[in-house]
Amino acid sequence: MANLPAMKTKLVIVEGIPGSGKSTLSRYIHDMLNTHQIESELFLEGNLRHPADYESVACMPNEELDRLRSIYSEVFHYIDPFVSLNGNDSLIAYALAQQSAQNEIPSSLYEEIRRYEIYDGVPVEKHCELMIQRWKSFVKDQREKEKLMILECCFLQNPGCALLARHDAGDDRFIQHVSQIAEQIQELNPILFYLKQPNVREIMIG
Repeated sequence: MANLPAMKTKLVIVEGIPGSGKSTLSRYIHDMLNTHQIESELFLEGNLRHPADYESVACMPNEELDRLRSIYSEVFHYIDPFVSLNGNDSLIAYALAQQSAQNEIPSSLYEEIRRYEIYDGVPVEKHCELMIQRWKSFVKDQREKEKLMILECCFLQNPGCALLARHDAGDDRFIQHVSQIAEQIQELNPILFYLKQPNVREIMIG
């Protein structure tokens, strides 16, 4: 860890298959950095406010959003603070909205929005476009910060799950997408920890 400041690293990424120990290692790195008085921030898988990934966020055409806003006008004030425009679409952090509303959002509305989930409710090219935009925005913000960011599973695992498992987009599209992300984050001098497992079957089944 002593070499991190000298490298001016602003991003540490922890990767590996599910169950390989990514969260444990990420927390360990975070604790070690704190011990050495190196300011850092940790975002684990599932964090609804993840700065470089989307967790429970939908991408919905604006006309569809307007339709739902009209139908559910009495409760849509719970949704609106979590909507951001993205060209002809709107991004909706629906899980954050539900959390903030303390489950006051009707399940029918929640499911209508959930159908446009970025990870499995939009076409593969739209998914990739949104993710590259997200990484670009993250890099822009991170280059201005002094603190180091620690992220788990959003560089390899999540793209793999989306492009290979959910969309069956093929190895070439997966490699192209990850390469585009790598190009975006290069200026942050990232360090990648990959937890290799000798027995994948045992980890995934056991």
